Amino acid sequence: MIPAFEWLAVLALTLGAAAFRFYRLDAVPPGFHYDEAYEAVEALQVLQAGGAYHPIFFPGNFGVEPLFIYLTALAFRLAGASPTAMRAVAAAVGTWTVPALYLLAREMRRADPTLPRLFPLASAAALAGLRWHVHFSRVGIEPVLVPLDAALGFALVWRGLQGTRLWPWVGAGILLGLGPYTYPAGRLLPVLFGVVAGWGLLWDGAHWRPRWRGLLAAALAAAATMAPLLLLFLRQPDLLTLRASQVAVAGREAGSPWTNLVRTLRMFHLEGDWDPRNNLPGLPALDPWLALLFTLGLVLALVRGRRPAWASLPLWLGVMLLPTALSEYAPHFRRAIGAAPAAALLAGLAAAQALAWGARWTEARRTRPAWLPAVGVGLLVLSLWAGSLACSVRDYFVRWAHDPALFYAFDVGLWRLGQALRDLEGRGTVYLSPRPSEHYTLAFALWGRGTDLRSLDARHGLVLPAQPEGNTWYAVILHEDWRFPLLVDRFLPGATVEETFLDDEGRTYAQVWRVPPEGFGAVVPARPARARLGETIALEGYDLEPEVARPGGSLYVTLYWRALGPVPGDYTVFTHLLGPYNPATGGPLWAGHDGKPLGGSYPTSRWAAGEWVLDQHELPLPADLPSGTYQLEAGMYLLATGERLPVEADGVQDDRVLLGEVKVGAP
Repeated sequence: MIPAFEWLAVLALTLGAAAFRFYRLDAVPPGFHYDEAYEAVEALQVLQAGGAYHPIFFPGNFGVEPLFIYLTALAFRLAGASPTAMRAVAAAVGTWTVPALYLLAREMRRADPTLPRLFPLASAAALAGLRWHVHFSRVGIEPVLVPLDAALGFALVWRGLQGTRLWPWVGAGILLGLGPYTYPAGRLLPVLFGVVAGWGLLWDGAHWRPRWRGLLAAALAAAATMAPLLLLFLRQPDLLTLRASQVAVAGREAGSPWTNLVRTLRMFHLEGDWDPRNNLPGLPALDPWLALLFTLGLVLALVRGRRPAWASLPLWLGVMLLPTALSEYAPHFRRAIGAAPAAALLAGLAAAQALAWGARWTEARRTRPAWLPAVGVGLLVLSLWAGSLACSVRDYFVRWAHDPALFYAFDVGLWRLGQALRDLEGRGTVYLSPRPSEHYTLAFALWGRGTDLRSLDARHGLVLPAQPEGNTWYAVILHEDWRFPLLVDRFLPGATVEETFLDDEGRTYAQVWRVPPEGFGAVVPARPARARLGETIALEGYDLEPEVARPGGSLYVTLYWRALGPVPGDYTVFTHLLGPYNPATGGPLWAGHDGKPLGGSYPTSRWAAGEWVLDQHELPLPADLPSGTYQLEAGMYLLATGERLPVEADGVQDDRVLLGEVKVGAP
């Protein structure tokens, strides 16, 4: 039986954990990052499909495990789709991990009474205010599932060791088998079970060997739970290694595994994750007060390492730190989140052991008053916990929450721009530069809206509508697209800025421009060159810069395309500089550029009838390019087959457009 005061204490800790994790969840963190938005869009697609779409692994975004996405879909069904609803899933998972850790520590103490009496409560208290865990309890991504799954799974393992019933072992196997469905670090939970079981069989065989049926049941249950995902990975092994191949450090400049190991060991006391998405840059995972308890707890656990319950804590810590120790950017707090419960358990172990020592000191010394040593130690431990909690609240809500770096780390500007684009529904065509409209932050913001949004990269050109009857809008992220303002005076002289978005340091991030029907300038290429490609594309001319090219420099060619109708395919544009025989190419080709229009951002299949597409190509010129007069050609072809679009120019049929001469001067 759990004493009433412990139930009340656990309830209070759970409520406190909830307050820490749900407070201002609609504002902190700000924005809606790409990773969150990807999983949110997948959750919406799950709901929209009505049961027809239910993958056990989502291959997008380098591969994402399914469990959090399905929980998010449920939250969207109940509360509506929003970043806050999604983050509430993480906050709820993080909150429930606190009582789950209490249950785990309680089962550990029941299995090994040498653990101090207040170990369960102290561990739950440590996790409730652990900023590292709180951080990922407030972000709408899946890592926070790992601590909850681990706590519940190992609670059943220790429960199974106390009797002969098989159901705890089966439950433990199912939960630990769910690890690979949570997050890549969760794949190590079955491994951790094997390590702990092996340690128990080695050092406490008399207690562990009679439970061989339970161990076998857990292993079989875990295997059965993992089987669907394992079969998928067997059929498509690239899904298993996709994310790992992106972050592995072996042979990379990011640092050797040994360097990463040192960085990982330093993360608790000296230097933490520098990514503002994961941490207040550089701040250790533990505040000084909690770090003191953690260190003492680790020493205690190592000293008593022959007892499996004690040894399981450093074993847990070591195994679950492997994902960051063996990957780039160590220490990476998100990949190491599976070690957070172990850190809390070690800190709780130290706090509870200190209280136990105080109680023994009181009994042994028979001091007057008798309670003084115990109360003194208790106040010391309580002050350490209070100091830790105060540091966590300050570091998260004051220091980290006001860090200007969060604006870009969490795609705040893009999320706000997406909200503005929602309001343009039915108000005209919207051109967005340079981010694609498929960016998941924008896709989630615009889900279900009928905004006529067309994305392009204006750093490579411009798109002009065909005789608009109403306003045309250009939403431009000036933080990335420096070129668009240079095009306004010539092509959009009547444009006005309707809305400006600033980052957290007061710099312009993006602007929304409105262009009335009469606000467009005349589209007149510097060098006319009329030609027709296929049935639906016309080339009206081009601009050339500079007028006289130089060896070793670049030649910029802007092609003026006009869509005569829908284009049935995605064509690649070629621009070639031709001259005398070139030994390097074995022909007349001296320079060229092949690529889809506007740097690939505006493929021909998306062109609307009547649109002008001003498409710039850069031709790097070789340093040994001889002086003289060269010929410039352009055209289009299908990349898959190499087949060129037929060209008609001045009544002549060809597969290219001869644009004109280019002069090359001396170096």
